[in-house]
Amino acid sequence: MKKAGNGFVLALVFAGFVGTLAAASSPGSALNIKETIWARLDAAGKLVACDGKFRRGEKVHLVLRSVGPFKAGPDGRHWFDLDMNVAGPGGQTVLDQKNLLGEKGHVKLDEATAESPYGIFESAVGMEPGVYKMTLTIHDRIGGLQATAVQSFTLAPGLAYGDAVFARMDEQDKLNPVEAAVFQRGEAVHFVLINVGLFKKGPDGKHAFDIDMDVKNPDGQAVLTQKDMLGENGHILLADDVAESPYVTFQSSLSLPAGAYTMQMTVRDLIGKTDVTVKKSFALK
Repeated sequence: MKKAGNGFVLALVFAGFVGTLAAASSPGSALNIKETIWARLDAAGKLVACDGKFRRGEKVHLVLRSVGPFKAGPDGRHWFDLDMNVAGPGGQTVLDQKNLLGEKGHVKLDEATAESPYGIFESAVGMEPGVYKMTLTIHDRIGGLQATAVQSFTLAPGLAYGDAVFARMDEQDKLNPVEAAVFQRGEAVHFVLINVGLFKKGPDGKHAFDIDMDVKNPDGQAVLTQKDMLGENGHILLADDVAESPYVTFQSSLSLPAGAYTMQMTVRDLIGKTDVTVKKSFALK
């Protein structure tokens, strides 16, 4: 699990965000939380506000907006920290972490206010779907005050995945992530989903899944569309009911125009009758 982010220095993308008031504040505390916001990472890696419904395997962000005022120390700096607890649908503790910021929270805050500290919970594909509860407690380590926000979020049922990455193949036929998602025209573009599941088994004890893909050019026109790409090759036994790294490949050509393309991949559980679709952009130079 990753530690909570020191979001007080981030420029979060909350255009038209919808937030709610903090669910709770410590009695008698001078710390205030203006509002809480659920957020997820978009394709560009920026935090955007959402409705609190997440797929399993996705990172769940709870952002606290405008927390303070914090007391300054003799050095003129403030010092705050975060505790985070996540409880599952049955009330069981899924994650409990203390003092997530440490020295990173020892900073000078404008107007004694932490603009947008947040906690991150990395859900897993195999987690039970349902309603979870996240509790964030923010501490003023100098002033001795605190405030707590408690909010519920949902992990949706159906197929889920851990991550989606573009990759290129090296000389050893190994796929390596391409974080910038920039490829040369004529290069093979690989789109990989990490840990897709959970798939249902058939009467023979095996799973059955298939993949569709679609590629569109910078003008939004279809360049490639393929259906049922696996056929019988998708009728296999998957460890832990998870497809570890299914991928599709688009062989670009020198005749294609440079620009931003989109690739869409759909993985279908033929037995469970569920599917998941992921679309991301890549560039051809």
